Amino acid sequence: MPIRLPKDAKEYDYEDQVCSLLHAHGYYLETRLVLKKGSEEVLEFDALATPTNDYQNRKVVEVKSGKWGISDVFKLYGQVLYTSENHAWLIHKKSTSETKKKAIQEVCGSVPVTTININIEEVAGSENIPAGLEIPDDISKSIFSTSWWSRSADRIAQSKFREWCKGYAEVPAPVQNAQGYLSDLDECLFKKSPLSRVDALYDAYKTYPQITSSLINYVAENSKDDLKTVRRSVSDQYGRAYLQYVMAQEFRARIAIIKNAYDAILEEANSESKKGNKFTWANIIKTLLPDSFNNGMDALSKFEYAQHVPYFLQVFIEVFGGFYCPTDDRELIQISQATGIPIEKIPEALALLDMFFPISKGWMHQGDGITLLKGIPAYLRGAGCFAREDLYGKDWGDGFPQISWQIPNWHNALYKLLEPSLKVEA
Repeated sequence: MPIRLPKDAKEYDYEDQVCSLLHAHGYYLETRLVLKKGSEEVLEFDALATPTNDYQNRKVVEVKSGKWGISDVFKLYGQVLYTSENHAWLIHKKSTSETKKKAIQEVCGSVPVTTININIEEVAGSENIPAGLEIPDDISKSIFSTSWWSRSADRIAQSKFREWCKGYAEVPAPVQNAQGYLSDLDECLFKKSPLSRVDALYDAYKTYPQITSSLINYVAENSKDDLKTVRRSVSDQYGRAYLQYVMAQEFRARIAIIKNAYDAILEEANSESKKGNKFTWANIIKTLLPDSFNNGMDALSKFEYAQHVPYFLQVFIEVFGGFYCPTDDRELIQISQATGIPIEKIPEALALLDMFFPISKGWMHQGDGITLLKGIPAYLRGAGCFAREDLYGKDWGDGFPQISWQIPNWHNALYKLLEPSLKVEA
């Protein structure tokens, strides 16, 4: 039997709580974005939150678990101006004094910033977040708790990666490449237009191609384990969280490309190119991007539920673990209710990955009674196991007999990564 996670994630990191709550309300999230110039951090965003049903009305989000005040409101206003978004939320755990509250309300009446008090331990304030997608309560609760565990695991895996890098007196080239790639991913998302962000994401990949595979090869060459064992430790088991983290970020970069492709579709619809001007910067950038991107963008523009796709991919991976059992009727029903994409359209939504990023034999592996997205680390597979335990009950694995041997490995990959920081009994 697999060891189990606690059911309740309420007592943990407030920023992760809030982001998970937004996720459960139907928001696509870009989190912990840090812009650096050299070694200096210039700008940091807790989150950009895009509501699935109101896609162009995204919010800059700042999360405060402790003290906050008017200076934070003005800081957030500056971030709104920098990103050219329309509005921001300052979500806080502690209320201010009545005197400060009145002054803050007066300031917020003049700037596009709203303050929202949310205390998750008391289940208070979440009703102040507009729904980004109508999701049934039981599934929304599961998205909240599972997303929290996924985000907590990401933070820990990131710290493992940083510790691993610091362990070298002289950092070898493959590890330097991984550091450069992850740093470039953050910078890419600060570009001013969707297609410039896409161009930068592709440039990062060209500069550091197949970064996870090259790291796996390096580790196999410099450890007692062979290549197959190292690959299994990343994809199917607990271990080498530093490699799993890089794998997760590499896949998130793919989702970011698709998300920005949809941003570009919306921008294009309102641009001069629709009036016959073909010599826009956007069109020039498009000619420089891979044919696969343009093919993917075309397919995305024709997909009826295109605005749901970024959120769908995020939830499918971070909550459902990037897999489903096609013979279990509950599976596609739950994924559909969680993401707003009809059951019959889910395979088409997943097929967009093959349009944007064509690979041999495609991104979806079908066999052993399961349909599985390639390139997902074990701890996120474990999140999918936890979500199903939450939704179906502790014996949910009985519906997946062909992979019953693998389920405990995935589940424990998440649990063991989180175990040192768990504050309650499992």
